[in-house]
Amino acid sequence: VRLDADQVSIRIDTSGDPLHRRGWRPELAKAPLRETAAAALLLAAGWAGDALVDPCCGSGTIPIEAACRARGLAPGRLRSFAFQSAPGFEPGTWASVQGAARAAERPAGAGPPIVARDRDAGAVAATRANAERAGVFDDVVGEHAAGSVQVEPASAGLVVSNLPFGHRVGGGDLRNLYARLGTVLRDRFAGWRGAFLAADRALTGQLGLDVEPVLAFDLGGIPVQLVVSGPFAR
Repeated sequence: VRLDADQVSIRIDTSGDPLHRRGWRPELAKAPLRETAAAALLLAAGWAGDALVDPCCGSGTIPIEAACRARGLAPGRLRSFAFQSAPGFEPGTWASVQGAARAAERPAGAGPPIVARDRDAGAVAATRANAERAGVFDDVVGEHAAGSVQVEPASAGLVVSNLPFGHRVGGGDLRNLYARLGTVLRDRFAGWRGAFLAADRALTGQLGLDVEPVLAFDLGGIPVQLVVSGPFAR
């Protein structure tokens, strides 16, 4: 209840926990990305369900959201909501809604190749644990690998990542990391597209790719942009 002069507003919390909490991610790596933000990145990047690689996957939020999207898994299927305790809640209706959502799901392993990589072994372990809780363990390949050893068999797809900013996790000069990633993308991912979340356009310039911003928002108080590129060319 909020009173402002002679105006009274009464609001009912129908969600309970914030809606970005899907119910599968207790395992966090450094500077995690919210699940809803990851879903927004995939939409803004125009991901059409083709092959996907995240070279700096952290706790796996982007690849897991991609796998859930490819499988048609309802975002809130693993959690409860405050409206379920409301006096007018109808369990039968809710069960029917849940049943319809489950009927629309596609089988495990039927989606595109989705690879989650990170040079931090702990991040890869967190990704695998989160993928299992999310029900997409068979849809996401978690790999402990440095960016310089990435080779993909698919002829086209999307390389997408929440790249290190240096703001929240430290780490000094990131220019070499961005430059090396750009070299790998041009040499080994020809024909793929890119989508990168970054806070510093000077750093994204080190990728050596022709990118343009398509989305801007604040992430933990830091202004960030999603920049996308067309197909990489050698």
